[in-house]
Amino acid sequence: MPNHAVHRLLRPLLVWRVRHISERMYMLLLSVLVGAGAGLAAVLLKTSIHWGQEMLRNGISEPNRVYALSIYPVIGIGLTVLFTKLFLGGNLGRGIGPIIYNTAREGSVVPRSKLYSQLITAFLTVTFGGSAGAEAPISVTGSALGSNAGRVLHLDRRRRRLLTGCGAAAGVAAIFNSPIAGVLFAVETILLELPAQYFIPLLISSATATVVSKALYAGQPFVLITTSWPVNAVPFYVLLGLFTAFFSVYMIRSYVWFEHFFERWPGLSWRKVLIGGTVLGGLIFLFPTLYGEGYNTVELLLRGHAEHLTDGSIFSVYQDNNPWLLLVLVLFSMMLKVVATTPGSRRSVG
Repeated sequence: MPNHAVHRLLRPLLVWRVRHISERMYMLLLSVLVGAGAGLAAVLLKTSIHWGQEMLRNGISEPNRVYALSIYPVIGIGLTVLFTKLFLGGNLGRGIGPIIYNTAREGSVVPRSKLYSQLITAFLTVTFGGSAGAEAPISVTGSALGSNAGRVLHLDRRRRRLLTGCGAAAGVAAIFNSPIAGVLFAVETILLELPAQYFIPLLISSATATVVSKALYAGQPFVLITTSWPVNAVPFYVLLGLFTAFFSVYMIRSYVWFEHFFERWPGLSWRKVLIGGTVLGGLIFLFPTLYGEGYNTVELLLRGHAEHLTDGSIFSVYQDNNPWLLLVLVLFSMMLKVVATTPGSRRSVG
């Protein structure tokens, strides 16, 4: 939408602000609007991804589905790179890192292209099996929504920074159905030096996004499987924490190694598409659980249906006869998810 059209659309809000509302209430109202916008973006992306994946799966008969799933990632990553080259000048900017930079060094001015670019590239990559999630793209989109709303409404740098944080918090809250997680994410990443008065707009924005997401989208929420913390389970929580700490080191080092590997071909090279897509396709052929976001796998585990993790794979004939093989497959899926995410999707989604 052209700038003059945006100004004409929001002019009544500016006039109403001057005549009828205090500064504090005005920011609370904007936090609600930013939260609602981020929630709608989350619903749009998640719904479109699931619709697209269903279309791709249903279009292929069961015997040939595993082969199609291993080919789709190359197509998705290729389309993402093509879109980035044609419409974004080859510069997508991966992850939340650029938003942190924009907030710290650019006066919380996030490029307008972030309002749609991450949604489109995430849709193309994840729908076609890219082993990534929609969390970062939604957070970036929410941040861009807050930042550009502040620019259009002529807010100063401090208030624009607040709305950028509200958008990031709302995006995370909408994806995970968790307002508190959204607020903590914004505090840790965007608003590192948080004034006390920022908490209420962040909470309102996150809560609004969560309500919008839950009202319009009923797919794949995380399930609470316990209502208490039994004392005898505490040692297992400690072991789990230690394991995840070591696993995070493995993830970081894997990402760094692959970053250095792909730096041999600067820019958005088609060689990267072929290498990353082929590696990801091969991994999906062996472990179909690596296809897409992976929330379906999480739900199967939470519901106690781990035996279905081998459905559609070459190991499905062993699911009823060898539980130890199933455990090995789960461990390999967990380890290889990091590898699948790094070359196959992170180059595209961000």
